[in-house]
Amino acid sequence: MCRPVLDNDERHGEATKVTLQSFTYHLDGVYYPLRDDIDSLTTHLNALQQEIDTIQRLLDFQAEPLPSIDRWTRPSIDNDYTRS
Repeated sequence: MCRPVLDNDERHGEATKVTLQSFTYHLDGVYYPLRDDIDSLTTHLNALQQEIDTIQRLLDFQAEPLPSIDRWTRPSIDNDYTRS
């Protein structure tokens, strides 16, 4: 098989393609791991946000006054309930 003879412009174009392809591989080697790290951090951030929301709901629930266990006994500061 005979290879065609390339002139300078065609050789320069081939060299540019090889250089661009090499650069693209190096860029992909940085971009995709970085994107995976960002995706992982986003997942962890969402999980932490859900935990924060759960804790906030629990704290909000605890902040509400609890109803009396015995609704028939009036709260009083003295021990004599018969005079009232």
